Parts: sequence; structure tokens; C-alpha cells
Amino acid sequence: MPLLLEVATDVAEGKALTTEDRKTYVRHGAIRYKQGYTVPLLIREARLLQASLASCIQRSFTEIEMNYLIPDTIHFMGTIDALLEDSARGFIQQANAERMSARRRSKKKELPESDAKAS
Repeated sequence: MPLLLEVATDVAEGKALTTEDRKTYVRHGAIRYKQGYTVPLLIREARLLQASLASCIQRSFTEIEMNYLIPDTIHFMGTIDALLEDSARGFIQQANAERMSARRRSKKKELPESDAKAS
């Protein structure tokens, strides 16, 4: 999680997303799958990050330069959405990989039985 927050902080500071940043979020989605998350939980996690940003804006409202508030907020929220897509992609890839692995294991178990029947 710290690396994810680092990426989010970098974006908030105006740095562009790198390919490595996006790969980090794909790995994040795969990890969340292994942890038993669901897609709705991934979405909730992104919403919590957006809510944290809104709370930060609200707390610091009088110190924020208004000329930048709307464009920066739109940029940051869009970035969170893009990273959520990457997390979902990793989640789905992991789910598919595990399904394929389970099918292969199941076919290997069936193979000796069918060989015995053929004899």
C-alpha cells in the first residue's frame, strides 16, 4: 500500500504517471484478488481515496489557490479512475490465471482415470 500512496502523492504533486506506476496498480489488483477482495471492494477502495482527497481539500480550502482547484481535482480524480482500471485489469488477469491453473490441475487428475478406463 505505501507504494500506491506514493504514486497518488506524486500525481497530486503534478508528476505524470509512468508505465511502472500503472504496473504497480495492476499488481495491486492481483494482490487484492489473492486477498479475497471483490471488484466492488476495489471500487470502494478508490472511492475512499477520492473521499480522502475531498476531505483534504475541505480542510485546506482557505489555503488553496482557486485557479487550480477545479483542474487539479479533475486531473487527480481522473487519475484515480485510470489507476482503478489498472487494478481491475490486474484483478481480472489474476482471476483468469487461477481459473486456468485450476482447469489444468483438474484435467491432470482426470487423465489417469480415463487412461484406466481405456485399458
